[in-house]
Amino acid sequence: MHPIQKIVLSLTGLLLAVSAFGQNRLQRPYQLQLNAAGVFIKAFGSSLAERDVKDLDVFDWALPGVTIGFHANRHCYFGFSYQPSRRLRFRESWGFTEAVNDLDITLSHETGTFYNLEFRYSPFRSGWYAGLFFTHNPETVYRMDIRPVEEVFSVGENNYDGEWLALWDFKRVNTLGVQLGFNWIWTSGLSLNIGLGIPLVPEPYYENVRIRSVNQIGQLSPEDLALAEERILQTSFYYPIQLQLGLGFNFTR
Repeated sequence: MHPIQKIVLSLTGLLLAVSAFGQNRLQRPYQLQLNAAGVFIKAFGSSLAERDVKDLDVFDWALPGVTIGFHANRHCYFGFSYQPSRRLRFRESWGFTEAVNDLDITLSHETGTFYNLEFRYSPFRSGWYAGLFFTHNPETVYRMDIRPVEEVFSVGENNYDGEWLALWDFKRVNTLGVQLGFNWIWTSGLSLNIGLGIPLVPEPYYENVRIRSVNQIGQLSPEDLALAEERILQTSFYYPIQLQLGLGFNFTR
């Protein structure tokens, strides 16, 4: 099962469990929440990762995001959210030739900082919502440390040995996204939001691929270099989905 599907199923279960709670959007329309998505990724990221991923480390997970907004009426919400960048590092088997996993790679990257303008529509009193958001995500750098599983690895028709390094950039993103979630507000003003946002990022996501030998023992042929760069550009190592696990307070007018 794809990680996005796992996240959707997990969040759907949580939402169904709490959908009976009442709402106080009109009485307390002003909302301020901290987003603890980093804690969720730290705790459950390994179980949500694809099966090929051996180890997943999450750094900067404790720093929360911030969401502020206003419920204009029972149905419409307008807001702004900020989510700090998380550093991720994982190991998996991979290869420059598709379906040939002759490499042991360690991939390190940042998720990038998200800045969102959000609109949510809640058709039901219970607090379910669907929405659109406009997001800005600055460019981030990926680093892949490459080691052959055996003595050599293949690119095209040729074999290479030794340790290699690949660097590339995830493009700066300014795009629309869609979101689904559940936001509920207790009479005390305490509020909780669980949601998932998916930005509509055009492919390819990556650019500026650089590949070199760590030990300076050689280089890829021009033909193989083009194949290796294309393989990286066509592989989706990470997609910038946005989790909302917000806890905060709603205020009266």
